[in-house]
Amino acid sequence: MKEYKERKDALQIIGLVLNHGSATASMIAENVGVSEKTIRKRIAYANDILRDNDAGMLVARPKIGIVLSGNQEQRGKAFDLIYMQKDDSGDGSNERMLETLRLVLRSIHRDTITINQISEELYMSPPTVAREIKECRKWLSGFNIELNSVRNKGLEIRCTELDYRQALKEYICKLCDPSDIDRELRFFFPELNIELIRESLIWVENEWNLLLTESSFAEILTYLCIATFENVRKKHELKLTFSEEEVSRYNEYNFAEKVFRQVNDHLGLASRAEEIRYLTIQILCSKVISSANADPINMVREYDHKLRDFVNRTITVVSDVMNTDLSQDERLYEGLLNHIRALIFRLKYGQTVDTTVNSYIRENFITTLKVSWLVSTLFEEYFSLSIGDDELSYIALYIQTAIDCSRRPAEAVLVTDQNSSVTRLIHDRILHTSMDIGKIEDVTVHQFLRSKYPSAELVISLVPLESKDERILVLKDPFHEKNREKIHEKLMELRARRHWQKPHFSSVCHRLFEPDLMMTDVHYENKDELLYDMCSLLENKGYVSHEYYASVIKRERAANTAIGGDVAIPHGDMNFTNESKIVVAVLDEPIDWGDEKVDVVFLLNILMKSEAEVSKWQAFYRQFISLTDSREAIDKMRDCCDPVELYCYLVQ
Repeated sequence: MKEYKERKDALQIIGLVLNHGSATASMIAENVGVSEKTIRKRIAYANDILRDNDAGMLVARPKIGIVLSGNQEQRGKAFDLIYMQKDDSGDGSNERMLETLRLVLRSIHRDTITINQISEELYMSPPTVAREIKECRKWLSGFNIELNSVRNKGLEIRCTELDYRQALKEYICKLCDPSDIDRELRFFFPELNIELIRESLIWVENEWNLLLTESSFAEILTYLCIATFENVRKKHELKLTFSEEEVSRYNEYNFAEKVFRQVNDHLGLASRAEEIRYLTIQILCSKVISSANADPINMVREYDHKLRDFVNRTITVVSDVMNTDLSQDERLYEGLLNHIRALIFRLKYGQTVDTTVNSYIRENFITTLKVSWLVSTLFEEYFSLSIGDDELSYIALYIQTAIDCSRRPAEAVLVTDQNSSVTRLIHDRILHTSMDIGKIEDVTVHQFLRSKYPSAELVISLVPLESKDERILVLKDPFHEKNREKIHEKLMELRARRHWQKPHFSSVCHRLFEPDLMMTDVHYENKDELLYDMCSLLENKGYVSHEYYASVIKRERAANTAIGGDVAIPHGDMNFTNESKIVVAVLDEPIDWGDEKVDVVFLLNILMKSEAEVSKWQAFYRQFISLTDSREAIDKMRDCCDPVELYCYLVQ
């Protein structure tokens, strides 16, 4: 119904522009009956309609206003749209139904309302009201609310408190214009100081450093008003059958408790535990679990099950990609579970996290950060929320900690030219500061060159060695604070090299690549232009819809997809993906990519709607990590002369 009103307003704007040649914002606001703040949304809606019908486009012209840009044929199509709208007899009926529904909903918990009363208030005939009541009955039945007309009594409404609240919230937040929320709340709750409740919510929002979206703010404000109205009347209709323990572990509980305390302190009311729990669940499950016709306790249990399923799936995917079994790591499971609970709250309501972890993870654990990008795609599939760089870094930190704990400490050889006391000091310092090293054998340069020590995984030398042994790591300053990171990176490089046997992808990944999706020796000034052309390749082949490019850019604004080594892995919203594919671009010279320079780009057009797709992308990430960990492999990509050669290098 809200969409119907938006369409009506949009078509009215088109008609206004056609009839007058142009229209200013104030002119549109006055004639259409919307605020100037809402006009931009309505014009965007109007352009969607025009675009779908090849009927031109509304554009803003300086000192003129909004005009219709298009040829004569397109303008004719626009006139046809307006003509069809005027012939739509359902429009007035829809408005009458909404006005009738408004009065019916207000009568719940108040005096019974009759058809004659509605007729007098809305200036409609009783037969017309009776027809609209039938439409209201259909809408209310979606919330298990019964609406019957009883002779000599009026309209009888039967519903539970939970169903009433869901229906009223849906009407106010979904069927009404966002700019009319306060007016609607004053209509339903004239006894309340809506402005005071609004200011209380804003105060808590600011104190928590949140940035609620318009829709989230409206929903929470509506629930607050419903609860406060019951509290003022001292008729506590809400009864919940579950305990505080079921929801108190979530951030949303503390937020709900703080909001109610702020409101009730101003009004001199006592806080009710049921209302805090109920608001917690509505905030918790918003945009994640459907609230229609659902019992609150079932909602929160479904939500918790979804979280646990996501964490288990994440651990399975990470274990497979990193060749490390983390499935029995209870600390990782509980740590990720608690982190994801808080993460969803932050993402939905705009709360930020500390950014210092990101640079540390990028510097020390870039391989793990690459895996976290796959986790971010899973997260978006589960919760329809995008994760930024900083949040990804925290997830990578949990994963890296678990990997460090699960792997067997390495055996190393320390090649030294120092005396025994200094050697022992360095020996102990390495063991103390590095979690990667479990055992060290001290040897001289001559001993190492003679015996080679093949069982050692790492050779740490305090002096340059005349040897091409890839295990050698030379520490020029044995007491430098960065040595721990150097040792870790060297071990990760050696282990990755052992697993990585060939610089191309296995057959399960071959369908992700096509010669037509390879770009070699191309020149671009910035990443937006490059990404536009890469997305166009996908769109022209039908692999993505038109909206895909915008979703890629949106993700780039939220998170830096450069992963080190002059490589980036941008990707978009899988809702706009028709088939999984990868576009690869090798540039003639690097371009800026956030804080880094990049000249090799993998645009990952990901679709993970089946287990087969998930397995395919797990295989890709596993081999992709090995590929990008090898400077030699990336250099060979740069040397490819044409798209076919690059394609063959990756898949043959």
